[in-house]
Amino acid sequence: MSRPNTAAINVRDEFSQLKKAIVGLASPFQRDKAQVANEMHEFPFVPDTDRKEEVLALTYPTEAILQPEFTHYTSTLEKHGVDVLRADPNAAYSFDYTCPRDIGFVVDDIFFISRMAVSSRAKEYKTILAHLEDIDAGKVVQVPEGALIEGGDVVVLDAKTILVGINQRTSRKGVEFLRN
Repeated sequence: MSRPNTAAINVRDEFSQLKKAIVGLASPFQRDKAQVANEMHEFPFVPDTDRKEEVLALTYPTEAILQPEFTHYTSTLEKHGVDVLRADPNAAYSFDYTCPRDIGFVVDDIFFISRMAVSSRAKEYKTILAHLEDIDAGKVVQVPEGALIEGGDVVVLDAKTILVGINQRTSRKGVEFLRN
């Protein structure tokens, strides 16, 4: 049964006007370098970019780089009329929480809470739970154990087509779950 005053969500494609978005955090970012180094083993693949060595050395990116980028990003969204919601950094900690799109995504009127491949990110969904309270509980779905899918790998092309990248963080089981 729907709760009174439930919020409507609806994503039928990635191209319609964005009305509301949850934005990640530039801070805190990788403050505990020992923790980051211990958890880097969970990343079997670091993209081969011109910054790869800096990423592996835990010197890039930094809060000093991220903060102005996030400020500009959110102010641009707001300038275009988007209601920008913020994750709650006190609800859960992740050493590199910058991408809330990974931890949850919307297809039609269903909000999916992702099943994260990297254990250090497993509790990140807690940082957005307060923003999900107004959505009908029947419209919020947790991806089950064994099925990995991160929202950044999901693109809603149109009402009939959803593109999903299969990689180290989104599995075939995750795609099958979404398909069903």
